[in-house]
Amino acid sequence: MDSSDNPVAGWMLFLLFIVINSIFYGFGSAIQNLNENEVEDKAEQGDKKSKLLLHIINAPGPLIHTVQFYHMLLSFLVGYIQLKSVMSTVSVCLSRTDAGTFFEQTPGQIILFVLVLFMDMILLATFGILVPKRICSHHATGAAYRLVHMVQAGIFLAWPVTKLMELLTNLTVRLFGIDPNHTEDDVTEDEIIDLVDEAHEQGIIQENEAEMIQNIMEFHDKAAKDIMTHRKNINALDDTTLLKDAILYMSEHSNSRYPVYHEDIDNIVGFIHIKDAMEHQNRAEYESKSLMQIPKLVRSVAYIPETRGIDSLFQAMQSKKIHIAIVVDEYGQTAGLVTMEDILEEIVGNIFDEYDESEEFIQPQFDESILMDGLTPLDDVEEVLGIDLGDHAFETLNGYLTSLLGHIPTAEDKEIHANGYCFQILSVENNIIQKIRVEKIQ
Repeated sequence: MDSSDNPVAGWMLFLLFIVINSIFYGFGSAIQNLNENEVEDKAEQGDKKSKLLLHIINAPGPLIHTVQFYHMLLSFLVGYIQLKSVMSTVSVCLSRTDAGTFFEQTPGQIILFVLVLFMDMILLATFGILVPKRICSHHATGAAYRLVHMVQAGIFLAWPVTKLMELLTNLTVRLFGIDPNHTEDDVTEDEIIDLVDEAHEQGIIQENEAEMIQNIMEFHDKAAKDIMTHRKNINALDDTTLLKDAILYMSEHSNSRYPVYHEDIDNIVGFIHIKDAMEHQNRAEYESKSLMQIPKLVRSVAYIPETRGIDSLFQAMQSKKIHIAIVVDEYGQTAGLVTMEDILEEIVGNIFDEYDESEEFIQPQFDESILMDGLTPLDDVEEVLGIDLGDHAFETLNGYLTSLLGHIPTAEDKEIHANGYCFQILSVENNIIQKIRVEKIQ
């Protein structure tokens, strides 16, 4: 008897189709929910199944091609044999009823075909795809280890066909000028940041968590000049300073390391650690000696260009156990300094110890004015005031206001009007505008 006319053979084939589908789709769901670290640990211990699983996880292409091949092959077989045999059986059953005549005609045959096809699709999608995926995702480890050999056997048997499919695909896409080996990131950096912002707005993640994720995403875009302490704010020591005077100076500040310069800040010869200074202070022979006269007190210091990326700088400082680096500009002059703490703060935010004072660049007042520090980043000023200052070559509010003044700020400079706001200069120190009161012009 022709198997296409045998309903038992048709249903057996359909059942086989569901089993094969369930194995591959269930396995795919299982490896997506596996703990890869556990698999790697077992693979390192010599477990063969773990090694095989790891190979499939790291190179999923053959698995994907195999699933596509078997799905296509069995679809054709079921379409030809199972549908035909089931329709033949149903037609025989219906022929014994009053509706039998209708289903023997073309319209009835079409309706019958659609009904049987719809039933097969529901059964296949439910028991061949959805159910095994749901079960295997909940029992990922057990399912993956039980099915891995069957899946590998299926991949091996289908390899000649899947390899031919891959070659034909690569050849075809090359005709359209596409490199088949080119891969793109599934998600862009901007898309990740958008997802983080949305999650924060919905309350899924906290504000500090969202900020940290964004900091990590932007980490590789920043250079040393973006995070350095400017030369004007460096607490440094002259190399002729006596040890007792140096200790007194360090006790008045909150740093642990201080650059040491010869004659001026552009000639930094090293740095001194407060711990080393304290260890030498009780030795009478060093009390009246300058820093450079004391052996091994001044340590060597690293120099970096201001364009150095902080991601590579972080790795270099970490590997060489460097905690401070001097930033130099294109003319070889000291631009500032960077510490390991500065780099870490770009990820986790400000790190305060017991000696640090909380620094608030922007302080809203009760009279609706705003107090701003001169070193407030211009991006923050634009965001708070809701204005666009356009392209500029400066990064702080002090730099912006100085450019509007056209001269170095002095104590006599009082107010500047720009962009609908009045910037009232409250204090100037060391040629830098320190405090500004900002009010909207009515």
